[in-house]
Amino acid sequence: MFRNLMAALILASWCTSGRAELNSETDKSYALQVVLQVAEHRVFTEPFREQVRRELWHSLQAALGNLARVEVETKHPLLREVEAKGLQHALDGWHFLTDAKIHFVRISFANGRYEIEARQYDGFTGLPSPVVRRESVDERLLVARNAALLIHHDFGLSGTIGKVEGDKVDVTIKGSGLGMPLAPFLKKGDIFAIAQISQTGAVLRSSRELGSLLQVTEEGQDGHWRCQLWHRWEHPLASGPGVLGYRCLKLGTTKAKVRLRLVDKRGAPVSSKQVRISADGFQGDPLDQPVSNPDGLVESQHPYQNVAFVRILENQQHVLANVPVEIVEERTLSIAINVSPEAERRGPLYLRRDRWLHRVYDSMEVAGNVVRRFNAEQLRTEAQKIAQDGLRALEQDLNNLKEEQRNLELESANLPADSRPSLTEGEQHLQELQALRQQLEGHVTSLDKVVKDETDPERRKWKEMVEQARALQYSAEYARAITIYEDVVAKSKDPKVREELNKLKQAWEVKNEQHEQARKFIYKNWSQLTKVTELKDKLSKAHEAFETCRAAGDLLSPRMLLKANLAHATRLAREAETYKPQDNEDERQLVKKIYDLVKDLEQLSKEIESYLGKGKADKK
Repeated sequence: MFRNLMAALILASWCTSGRAELNSETDKSYALQVVLQVAEHRVFTEPFREQVRRELWHSLQAALGNLARVEVETKHPLLREVEAKGLQHALDGWHFLTDAKIHFVRISFANGRYEIEARQYDGFTGLPSPVVRRESVDERLLVARNAALLIHHDFGLSGTIGKVEGDKVDVTIKGSGLGMPLAPFLKKGDIFAIAQISQTGAVLRSSRELGSLLQVTEEGQDGHWRCQLWHRWEHPLASGPGVLGYRCLKLGTTKAKVRLRLVDKRGAPVSSKQVRISADGFQGDPLDQPVSNPDGLVESQHPYQNVAFVRILENQQHVLANVPVEIVEERTLSIAINVSPEAERRGPLYLRRDRWLHRVYDSMEVAGNVVRRFNAEQLRTEAQKIAQDGLRALEQDLNNLKEEQRNLELESANLPADSRPSLTEGEQHLQELQALRQQLEGHVTSLDKVVKDETDPERRKWKEMVEQARALQYSAEYARAITIYEDVVAKSKDPKVREELNKLKQAWEVKNEQHEQARKFIYKNWSQLTKVTELKDKLSKAHEAFETCRAAGDLLSPRMLLKANLAHATRLAREAETYKPQDNEDERQLVKKIYDLVKDLEQLSKEIESYLGKGKADKK
């Protein structure tokens, strides 16, 4: 999931610098990384693989010139995730920024034909191309040529949004200062998808601006292009705490008929809604006026170039939604609609809540990485720097997240109680982040005191090791903490450390074989699971392990169970984002299964918290 992606791309490091600023990169060429994966089959000989790789490079580099540096690779850190999830789900789950356009090309052979599929992830905007492109050919000499055409179709120039005046927007194009004409790659009428760029620690995150598109209205001068902003909801491109700005990606649009499926917020089809489709804005004369059928389906009779403007009405009077729809191929696009104009107006508030929650998840992910790096670092001076940098970044994130929470609460205050977006889940995670901030602050203070007060190098080292052991205890890594304590006691003979060690060893003592197996399950099994099916299958065993620990009076092992539950719930919520439950029943059932599992994890966590809280009270 996203944690693996950050590790693969080394995006999870925290730095001491302030908040980043968006660079338009007008003088920087595009780094196009084509990741070529050719299936194992007897028809794919080594000479054929090399020929495809070579032809791809020559074709793309010749077409793009100085605008891009093309590399064709057969290995990539993200390829394993693509293999496991496919191009649709893998790329839909990515929100990171990187220096490269990564275009995955997968070639296979079936039923006597060469099958090609391709999809791009644009690192400048953090957006994937909207669809997986597919082509099938029966002539091997055409494989490289068709793969290159798929890549070129979605290459898409990227831009940074500058001045916004109402619905008129200036876009500065990346690479526009290289001296190469952009006319072959961008023209009047072309469509951009929009991404909001926010920052967590040193990690930049992208989130697509749903319901909004840019359309080029004037050919650019000096790299600046004038665009019309089309949007579903009021106040698009809003600023806010932690929001750095907006970028955009040109889409590989075409001319095709509009096919829509209207659904409610649960993904169920919405029938009998009147639809008006025009080619020149929401106020333009509609070319098509269909009504959604019992399956919620709508199809136009006319084709539309690049974009269609869809108005969804109730009883020919009340507009439920104005939705700009990019035309990227003949596909059926699901649109979630609200039951009333009032509910539609609340849409942006719910989107902001979702983005806020995603950023809370990001902050938890990055903060957890700081703790892991702190615990793993053997040199305490380096560990101290990690904690100091992490503390500064976490404080900034907490301030931004709390400010956005207050904004959401203020804007929700006038709504009926049952219509307000729930902030409960985010509030709980913010409490976890606050506790983590206090932990890092304690580590920084303690290590500062050791460095300042202790002049003997050997004693300083022992005290730094004690701080490391205490940090490991906070992370529920008690066995590792005991090992460090024992090392300190053996060398220093410090009676206070010995007393601390004895208390920990007594609390960590295994009571019986059943208790030992429960602890082993928590640390070696449950904490390492990643798949929904595995977690669901093992959930009852997690309950049993907790009950065994409770019967043994163990107040330590359940802490790791609690931390693992939080990590699982966060990861599962992210995974649910990659599916489109409005598009098919299978994914609708899978998302339901994921959220049911999250609720079960939360219930188990409440039981653990209650037990641990009672344990603390009993000790007092």
